[in-house]
Amino acid sequence: MTPQDTQQFVDQLVAGGLRLFDGQHFVDVAVVDQINGPTAPTPWLNIYQITEDRIQFAALAGTDPGELVVPTAWTVEESLYRTGSFAQERQD
Repeated sequence: MTPQDTQQFVDQLVAGGLRLFDGQHFVDVAVVDQINGPTAPTPWLNIYQITEDRIQFAALAGTDPGELVVPTAWTVEESLYRTGSFAQERQD
């Protein structure tokens, strides 16, 4: 997601009653950077890495992370991991 899309999505979640930040940690929602991980402490989230592609993903701590699920059009070859640039913002 672009930073603008992320902000709009988080704003919708907060407007729906979820809590973002308690001053020290993410509470109900976390913002996770694809390269650097959570942007604030998030003890309820584990970060995993698929080493062959250096792809990171997050899962709820204490659970089996299961299989990585990505959007239909997403590919490793066109990802930030390989291109070094963000996807273009869609106009849907």
